Amino acid sequence: MVRRLYHDEEVNFYPSRRGPQRHDPATAFPNQTTELHVATVSILGPGGTGKVDVLIVLGHLFQIAFKPSPKRLGAPRAIRVEGVTIHSDPMVRAVDAAVEDRLAAFEAGLRAELESMWADGSADRFGLASPAETYRIQLEDGDHIVLAQLDDTSYLVAPVDPPRPGVRRFWPGGELVREYPDVHAAVSDR
Repeated sequence: MVRRLYHDEEVNFYPSRRGPQRHDPATAFPNQTTELHVATVSILGPGGTGKVDVLIVLGHLFQIAFKPSPKRLGAPRAIRVEGVTIHSDPMVRAVDAAVEDRLAAFEAGLRAELESMWADGSADRFGLASPAETYRIQLEDGDHIVLAQLDDTSYLVAPVDPPRPGVRRFWPGGELVREYPDVHAAVSDR
């Protein structure tokens, strides 16, 4: 789905028209930084000059931002590109430092299981967050990293401080649903 906002100053791209936004890992750029400013394009039209910024989010084209709106620069066929500045190469894999810090907090066996699932695409099939979509929360018995919000609204989390093997499921109110020895066991019990 493509959505134009603010008099066409922003053009945003989504992987589906309705429902959860699930990006296909097979179509992602290797650089899956949370927000990657790829390029700035200088444009010129009968109404003046402008710039266009191209942004990729988590390895997928997300936004083309115009300043000002192309409508203010004149007829589309009269606008031309004056120059392009490349800021980042989306084909070069980069690791977001905050993401790497979260991954380093996992117990070794759990991290290996998750990395395998992210690599083979099974994490996406099971509705798990990508590495960049994970985030840290604090519960009564320590810090956890959220791996997914499941269809029943419960959360799948991994204990990281103190680090322990296995994963746990909690309701949004913080009540424990169940503990599992690994991610595969948890996603199979739905």
